[in-house]
Amino acid sequence: MLNAPSDDAAKLFAQVMDTMMRVLQDHGADLGWAQDVHTEMTLAGLTDVDTMTHSQSWAGGSTGTSLYETNSRQLEPDLLAAGLSPQQLNAFRRLTREPAFAVMSYHFVSTRGRRAG
Repeated sequence: MLNAPSDDAAKLFAQVMDTMMRVLQDHGADLGWAQDVHTEMTLAGLTDVDTMTHSQSWAGGSTGTSLYETNSRQLEPDLLAAGLSPQQLNAFRRLTREPAFAVMSYHFVSTRGRRAG
């Protein structure tokens, strides 16, 4: 979180994102894989392994923050089952369109390497 219109908004964003990550993990997503892949590629015998990361700030109402809103819609049944209320999800979605809101993007990681030989 870079900027929120209020402390309550910051807490709401963190709560929804924590729940979203937990739901993804419960469905089998390995949220640590991006950090492990460099080592795994090296152990698999690849050479010249190189990892690049990227993140950027996304302002409320931008294409980037619409990804957070879209993810909350895609996972809505699971987020509700995990204890979030429809009111919280609606407030989260409004927040992602709020000009006074800014957040870092998801952390994008890309790793490449060469097969030996």
